[in-house]
Amino acid sequence: MKKFLSVLLILTMLFAMCACGSAAEAAYDKTGTDASAAGESEETDPILEELEKQGNVKTEKGVTYVYLTVPEGFAGGNATQKDLDAKAGMAYTSATLNKDGSITYKLTTIQHRAMVDSYAASIEKDLLSMIGDGYAFTKIVHNDNFTQFDCTVSTPTVGFTEEVAAFSFYVYGAMYGMFSGRQGETVVVNYYGPNGSLIKSSNSKDM
Repeated sequence: MKKFLSVLLILTMLFAMCACGSAAEAAYDKTGTDASAAGESEETDPILEELEKQGNVKTEKGVTYVYLTVPEGFAGGNATQKDLDAKAGMAYTSATLNKDGSITYKLTTIQHRAMVDSYAASIEKDLLSMIGDGYAFTKIVHNDNFTQFDCTVSTPTVGFTEEVAAFSFYVYGAMYGMFSGRQGETVVVNYYGPNGSLIKSSNSKDM
């Protein structure tokens, strides 16, 4: 059982990371914003402030950049420096493939915001797809930073499918935390019955 859940978690994380990269590029294409247009016009937001505390925000020649390192597998596990260079200027300004397989992205504040917003939108889409599609979920709500998911089910107990879904929620929270500078935060999943009473709670720290 533990082996199955571990494999599921890895697959979910890889899917989420790949989807996020594609979503960020799509957001860039939609807005038409390029690196040269992204300067200091953006108002400071909590996410940027958090990243700045960690030393991941730098100002170069009057332009503020966010440096974000993501684990191996973000681009499907087979990205090359040539591939990253070819896409530079679209969803990000530049990217460096590190020796351990991780990728360090250099993004303007606008590009970074597009990436964060795109991933949040992809999470919302996934959660919506879980309502009435092979799951007993009737409602799924979350807090602003995706560290708490409150799920209402149509049954008096939590089924296997809904329980396993918690691992997807853990990944969503962990990935959003990585992009927003709040890595390592615990993700909690609460299950509520049809009458609104709490049935069960799951916590990512117990994995």
